[in-house]
Order: sequence, then structure tokens, then C-alpha cells
Amino acid sequence: MSGIIGGDDSEEWKEQRRQYLNGKIKELSKKVTALDGYKTKLQTQHDKTNDNVYIPESEYDLSRTTDKAHWAGKLEEKGVKHQSETASAIEAFMGGIMDVIGLIEDAISDLNEKIGEYQSELNSL
Repeated sequence: MSGIIGGDDSEEWKEQRRQYLNGKIKELSKKVTALDGYKTKLQTQHDKTNDNVYIPESEYDLSRTTDKAHWAGKLEEKGVKHQSETASAIEAFMGGIMDVIGLIEDAISDLNEKIGEYQSELNSL
């Protein structure tokens, strides 16, 4: 392939280039697999946090008590404020997880694009 700097049309050069491209494809594919694994773990943790912590915390009925007189007033206000703060902190944590998942998805997309470029060049040899 004389259009590539340092390349020529010899079979030896083509074979070396094929080996190089196959190696790069394999290397990048391993990275994609690893990132997919991290993404799955993060998504699982996000879902568990949502199901086991966020939903119960944000939907817990603070008024359910046997001593309503003791609960009413300042204690009730304090409980509602604490519940709101806790739910907000959990939301922020879960938002951070989703941001990381988005970055992982972007990296996977970039790697897959590069793999496609290598595969196209390999197919043209």
C-alpha cells in the first residue's frame, strides 16, 4: 500500500501490517471487555442503591408511629428535613455513578470506532 508512509505493496509488509492490526484489535477488544465489566458492576450497584436505599428512604412514611403526640411538631420537622437531606445525598451519589457509566460508554464507543478502523484497513489488505 504505497499510500501509507513507510508502506509498500510487498506481501511481507502486508503480513506485518496484518499482524500489527490484529494485535491492536485484540488489545482494544480486551479493553472494551474490561470496561463493559466495570460498567455492569456500577450499573448493578446503582440499581441496588436505588431499590434498597433510595426508594425506601424517600418513600418512608415518617408519620407512622404509635406516639403521634411525641412525633408532631419540631421532631416531625426535623425528621422530614433529615429524610430530604438523605434522599438528596443518595441522588447525588447515584448521579455520580451514572456520570461514570456515561464516561465508560463514551470510552467503549471510541474504542469500538478505532477497532472498526483497524478492521477496515485489515480487510483492505
